[in-house]
Amino acid sequence: MEPTDSTTTAQTVLINDISLQLRTIRENQQDIRSALLGNPTLGHRGLVERVERVEVTVDRHDRKLLVWGSIIAAATVSVGLIRDLLTRTI
Repeated sequence: MEPTDSTTTAQTVLINDISLQLRTIRENQQDIRSALLGNPTLGHRGLVERVERVEVTVDRHDRKLLVWGSIIAAATVSVGLIRDLLTRTI
């Protein structure tokens, strides 16, 4: 059985539709890639670099909080010990 004109036309329409869908998927994929990695030619950094910067900043703040927390805890203990020593000697 030979393909008819209507069958060939339907196949062509289907192929064109699939081709359009593939092109759309590729464009969307490129948009997602640009959003994640940025576009250096346009000066865009992308989400990956921004997340990395946020992680570095949070890490710095965590370290500062640990240092200051340790200083405050040590000062509190020291003040308590000094107070106890002074009250015993008096």
